[in-house]
Amino acid sequence: MIEEKIFKSLDIIKTAFEMFNRMAILWTGGKDSTLMLWLIKKYCEENGRSIPKVVFINEGDVFEEIIEFINRIKNEWSLELIEIKNEEILNKVRKI
Repeated sequence: MIEEKIFKSLDIIKTAFEMFNRMAILWTGGKDSTLMLWLIKKYCEENGRSIPKVVFINEGDVFEEIIEFINRIKNEWSLELIEIKNEEILNKVRKI
């Protein structure tokens, strides 16, 4: 059953790659987006494609464990990671 879900997910990812020339992956470091990233990585490895750029939005209150996890996976999977954060707003906000 899980194999069927993986197969269907890879088929949807294939369609996305066929439809779009440029893509990026939004990754929060959470379980859902990490699964999606793993599926895209699997598809790319099986089809000789490069993994698209990965975008992480740092909203300023990210758990340190998430940052460590993101950096570890980035290095292990050789991801091109782009971190985005709004410094102007973050500099005006008091830390929680």
